[in-house]
Formats: sequence, structure tokens, C-alpha cells
Amino acid sequence: MSDLFPPIVGFITDFGLKDSYVSEIHSTIMVLCPAVRIIDISHFLDPGDIDSAAYLLWRSKASMPRGTIFLAVVDPGVGSDRQAVVIENEGHYLVGPDNGVFSRIIQWERPVAVRVCGWEDVRSLRRSSTFHGRDLFAPLAARLANGAPLGSLGAPGALKATFPPPRPVRQGDEVIGRVVYIDRFGNLATDLPNGSLDEQCSMVALAGQTRIQHARNYIEAPPDRAVWIYGSDGCIEIAWKNRHAGVCLEAKSGEKVRASGLTASL
Repeated sequence: MSDLFPPIVGFITDFGLKDSYVSEIHSTIMVLCPAVRIIDISHFLDPGDIDSAAYLLWRSKASMPRGTIFLAVVDPGVGSDRQAVVIENEGHYLVGPDNGVFSRIIQWERPVAVRVCGWEDVRSLRRSSTFHGRDLFAPLAARLANGAPLGSLGAPGALKATFPPPRPVRQGDEVIGRVVYIDRFGNLATDLPNGSLDEQCSMVALAGQTRIQHARNYIEAPPDRAVWIYGSDGCIEIAWKNRHAGVCLEAKSGEKVRASGLTASL
């Protein structure tokens, strides 16, 4: 943990706030580590939306201090034989299921230390087969927040269902990426880096759609068509002024995006 901050847990789920699940995890961690500060990344993902959780974890990482513990409970396989893991990578800790939710936040070119954990690693009085977020993952995050070394948790292991995400592919003078997330405003986040496209000559197109031109921001975008913008996450996004671009373009997460007029290698 950093000496400049109290222990921080960045917390993401697909639970919503209608039920008590998020508060139960908050209180479990705080009882075990009163000094902790919990930052809620999101709790309004569609149930089981692992890809969106992976994107938001990656995006939020840039704002979190070194030593942050990322707790992800988007776990449609809870109760199965999927692994429960604690990961250390580039000074951050990741706690949650081995199901792909950490695929983007991991810097794969750097060492990835994996510990496979179980009930023997926590002193939880409750061991629900359907709520590992509260009974297993939250106590593991609390142990890390209290300063437990990684090697004291679980046993050394390897990720079985978490892999590096696909990268944009160069094809001639074009690059093919994909939509990785759609926010509540309808903006389409892509995996095409901002620096790869030039605002004067680059064009972007979704499958079967008219080519999309550049705008500097939402205000300057014309109201009658989609535009591409340099996104605040460091990658190109597609937007439609005052409208939901995903609905207008009939686009979904995972859809291919083609770009031409490249200015840099990927």
C-alpha cells in the first residue's frame, strides 16, 4: 500500500442498488479493515456483463493510486469450479473470479503473480455458495488492505479463463478494432488509440455504416450524424450529439470498427 493514502479498494459489481448486496460487501470489508476507503467504480452493469466490467476496471485504473486493491464481483459462474484469485500486477492487486473480468486491467507485458484462494484463506463465518463476493472476495480484499503479503494468500497458480484482450489489427491502410463499451449517454468506446488517427484525414466506419467524420467535442458535432472524437480514456469514441449513438447506429459492444487515414503504428 502507498504511504500517502489509506488502503483503497476500487469496487465494481453488477448488483445494482435495489438490493442490499453492495452494502453487505462494504460493511464486511470495513469491519475487517476500519481504515479502508472504498471507491465504487460501478454497480449498474447488466447482469453478468464481464466485458463491460473489464473495460471500466481498465479505465478507472488510471485514476487510482499505486497499491489500489480492485475488487470485482461480476461472477455469473459463482458456485462452479471457476477459480477465485488474487493477482498482483504493476503495483496493483486484483481480487475476484478468474472469468475474464481482469483481462484489460492486467498489463500483460509485466509480471503477473496469481494466487488461487479458497475458504481456508478467510475467517468468514458465512460461506454461502451464491455470495462469494461477501463471504470470500471481500475478506480477501480486507486482508490485503490490512497489509497481508500476497504470498500469505492461497497457493501459487495460473489464470485459466483470463486472457489478453484482442488488439486492433492492421489490414493494408486500414485498422480494424472494435466497440468495447457503450456508456449511459450512448457513446461507443473503441479500442483504437487516439494517436493512431488524424482529425483532418482519418475516417471511421462501423460495419455496414456510412463513414464517420471527426469532431473535436460533443458541442461542435453536427446534430444529424455520428462523429468520432478523441476519447477521454485515450481511445477513439463514436458519438451522436444529444442522441444515443448506439441506438442510432444499431451498434453493440463487440462490433467491429474500421478506420483509415492512420498516422501511427499500433
